[in-house]
Amino acid sequence: MKTTMRITACGAVLSGLAAGSAAYNRWIDEHEETEPGATSLRVALGTGYTLIGAAVVVGIWHGWKDAAAFLLWAVLCFAVAGAPMIAGDVRRDEG
Repeated sequence: MKTTMRITACGAVLSGLAAGSAAYNRWIDEHEETEPGATSLRVALGTGYTLIGAAVVVGIWHGWKDAAAFLLWAVLCFAVAGAPMIAGDVRRDEG
């Protein structure tokens, strides 16, 4: 793939992330938070689709095998770091 095509594809990924985040934010504004831990779970969901977008960019520039490895390790790192935060948010909301 030519460099200009890669740059265009990455721009499309970034545009999709921006549009998706704006839509996600509108959805959050329209839905009241009622469940314990809802805020942290919403953040985790946003992080998840951002990681997918980043993996697509890695795939565009470095190949899909590297993108899959990046996504696996990034998700594992975020899950290990985020699980205690989500649990704490749930505990505080229930408290």
